[in-house]
Amino acid sequence: ERQARVFEEFQDKIRAETRQKLKRSRESIELRHKLDLLIRDAQYEEAEYVNRRIAELEEEAREIMEYEMRDFFARKEQRFRQHQKLAHKALLKRIQTDRDEQMRHRQIDSQRLLQRNRNIRQEMMLKQNLDAKKHLRVLEQNLRMIGPPDKKAPSQSFGESLRLGHR
Repeated sequence: ERQARVFEEFQDKIRAETRQKLKRSRESIELRHKLDLLIRDAQYEEAEYVNRRIAELEEEAREIMEYEMRDFFARKEQRFRQHQKLAHKALLKRIQTDRDEQMRHRQIDSQRLLQRNRNIRQEMMLKQNLDAKKHLRVLEQNLRMIGPPDKKAPSQSFGESLRLGHR
């Protein structure tokens, strides 16, 4: 819609710039002068013939000028459309480049988040293992303070019995 409006404005601008009056040829000017002389001399039949010849010459000149103007407009319009296509292509390329850049940034951010999550998970597992070992030591110390293990239970530390699955 916008391109159509711009194109119409372009056409109007070109037409306004190129409005020309029909240029009379040297032959046409001479025939007009001859026509004036014939009319003054009252030679109307020959004046009518000269007048028809002038009209033919001017019609030919008008047709040539219209052809040249159509050709001129066609070339200008073609250049204008080519310019629009290039601008459109450049815009699409810029959009695609921006999309690619955005995707690259998203990929980098995703990789950073994944690595961060791996690091946090590893730290949590390490911390849980350390806490579990610490609690086992505390429990073993507490059990040693309480006294010797039951005669029913084998002589293993509480931590060892937990690891082996005995209670």
